[in-house]
Amino acid sequence: MSSTQHTHENREMSSWEDGFKHANIPMETLARLVTATMLKDYGSALEYCKMVLELEPELEVAHKLRYLLTKRMENKTENESESDSGYESDSTRCESDSSICELDSATESDVEAERRE
Repeated sequence: MSSTQHTHENREMSSWEDGFKHANIPMETLARLVTATMLKDYGSALEYCKMVLELEPELEVAHKLRYLLTKRMENKTENESESDSGYESDSTRCESDSSICELDSATESDVEAERRE
């Protein structure tokens, strides 16, 4: 891993930590959320994210994460159906390989739409 990638990952992790730092959420729940996300078990991660939002409904980082996890699950479903048909576009492959840790990629309108759901 290059130093640039390592620095980027540290910044992403710092964003997560800052977002959850002052929240009143059990450490075990946060640990399970992070573990499920890192293992790309997006269904479980989404469930833990929903638990976090029940405890801290105004936690911005959790809303962004829930939005991104939902998108990942949609992309995973699309990728599975495309691979069944033997077709996967370059844009789909690139998107599925990108990091879910990029919380800033969720726009304000995306997060607001997610909150209303």
